[in-house]
Amino acid sequence: MKYSLKKEFITGTAIPVSALRTENSCGIGEFTDLKYFGDWCKECGIDLIQLLPVNDTGTESSPYSALSAFALHPIYINLFNLKESKNYKADIDKIKKKWDGKEKVFYTDVLKAKLTLLKKIYKENQETISTNKNIISWEKKNPWIVTYSVFSMLKDKNKDIKWQDWKKDSDPSAKEIINLYEKNRDTVQFYSWVQFNLEKQLTEVTKYLDSIGINIKGDIPILMNVDSADVWESRDIFKVMNRAGAPPDMFAADGQNWGFPTYDWEEMEKNNFKWWKSRLKQAAKFYHAYRIDHVLGFFRIWTIPPQYKSGSMGYYSPNNFITEEELENIGISEGRLAWMCKPHVPGHELRSAVGIEANECTKYLLDQIGNEDLYLFKESIQSVTDIENCLEISESSKEMMINFYQNVALIKVDENQYTTAWFYYNSRAFHSLSDHEKYLLNELLSNKANHSMELWRDQGLKLLKFMKESEDMLVCAEDLGTIPDCVPEVLEQLGILGLHVTRWSKKYKEYGEPYMKPSEYNYLSVSTPAVHDSTTVRQWWSEFSGSNEIPNALNLEWIGSDPNPDAVKAMYQQLLKTTSQIAMFQFQDLLALDPSMCREDMNSERINVPGTHNSENWSYRIDFTIEQLLTKADFNTKLKELIKNRG
Repeated sequence: MKYSLKKEFITGTAIPVSALRTENSCGIGEFTDLKYFGDWCKECGIDLIQLLPVNDTGTESSPYSALSAFALHPIYINLFNLKESKNYKADIDKIKKKWDGKEKVFYTDVLKAKLTLLKKIYKENQETISTNKNIISWEKKNPWIVTYSVFSMLKDKNKDIKWQDWKKDSDPSAKEIINLYEKNRDTVQFYSWVQFNLEKQLTEVTKYLDSIGINIKGDIPILMNVDSADVWESRDIFKVMNRAGAPPDMFAADGQNWGFPTYDWEEMEKNNFKWWKSRLKQAAKFYHAYRIDHVLGFFRIWTIPPQYKSGSMGYYSPNNFITEEELENIGISEGRLAWMCKPHVPGHELRSAVGIEANECTKYLLDQIGNEDLYLFKESIQSVTDIENCLEISESSKEMMINFYQNVALIKVDENQYTTAWFYYNSRAFHSLSDHEKYLLNELLSNKANHSMELWRDQGLKLLKFMKESEDMLVCAEDLGTIPDCVPEVLEQLGILGLHVTRWSKKYKEYGEPYMKPSEYNYLSVSTPAVHDSTTVRQWWSEFSGSNEIPNALNLEWIGSDPNPDAVKAMYQQLLKTTSQIAMFQFQDLLALDPSMCREDMNSERINVPGTHNSENWSYRIDFTIEQLLTKADFNTKLKELIKNRG
């Protein structure tokens, strides 16, 4: 869809499809619910609806763990709207009744119930579906359905285990995938039928919203689940064994491992980034704008090599890596290189760390170096996973052995290329260097860092340029975190909107790191007081009750410790004065304008707590139907009056 908003300043609201609730939805928000939500946005003067990703993630409730870059999630289908569902109203009503009134989304149960009924409808209407010319025509226009449907069939056949563990078809050729598709036509067309209807429903909603002047902003995660149809089919464009993540910071002392493979950009470039362009073309069917998740990863991605799991053992890629010649020039010759790269375990430290299990650790994991009280890991121990799989030692000893395994100064990236571990300065090898050698190594690293910035700028410009030019959608970037100077420079050069989160937008290079006021934000940006990974506005207020955090961030007088309607209104008036092109608010944050529409437990309105896995994340659902929301005249008028001066 072409971005159609012509206003200078835009106001938007962010809500997961799953959080919507209408009189017809079954246990979770559905694509068709967006039509009613769009009517409400129109009533209140809201121009833009921002969604979380809506791709198929299987039983994983996180929308950022997709099984396909192209397929939509079956959980968002409206069963009542299916052409074949007229004889199954009682079955649909049964599903609907079970979860009506529930505060949150029971994700796995709802998905199972919907898929069970969809398979029943398909089986009993298969003859008619198989000859449906519209579906057959749609399949020809969407070649990705071949891989996705075969992959989904095999996942089901293998009881949902990862493709790496399949006994058959774990590494098929393109021809073999087509053969499986043709041989199992009756089975795989179920997935085509579901995807055809999902796309039909979302397209109809998008066109309706476009007709009333409401645009949709989608969310395109940068990374793919390793257990996805795309990695299964096209592992040549992925570095399947590596994992993306983040280095240590104040929020995660050991860094983060997200579990997703990184891309082989050089391989992708050989066919002109065909996969990414196809992905964007698919998104353009539904969205007027899109958010690039973790845009920093297009410049550089924190890469954890396969022998490690901790984020602290990663490195930025691309990078101006260290060569053996450069190490030799500062006195680290070939003989000493092994000392820098391989973890050496002194016997006295081993015995102190694991106590009575020292003999077992030595027997199963280590080899002694000559007659010295010094050990290396056995050749058979090639990774942290190998240590974890050693059944002969206790969990506490495994943890200690992993610490020894990670005690290195240098990580070998590939032949003749090295990088330092994040905590290299704490390693045994680094402390063994002379002061002069330490100085020379740090000087080398400093010079390398300057050149790496050029590599990141060049890569980011190349990748984002083709993305910006591929489709006629407004491009927005999630540029949070520790951002190199090249990132905002490239975004501005390409006209891509960055992101200002009020509580994190500060002048970090100035003394005291004062807040940047909303009226100081650059125009090419989206501004918001909260995102799905942060606390809500009411939670933020509660966290800093009694402090000047919020007044300082918004250039307000003291507004009190209680988020009462007048105080929230004053806060939002300041937020709406932003010079950002788009002012975005989470839907549940807008409800803070009227206490009667908020939950007593403010914590239950949060979408996600990063780094945690539980049934509460991604389960938020509004407490009333959109039809009821449309009747809230006082609230809607208050919101409309607040927004009308935005532009």
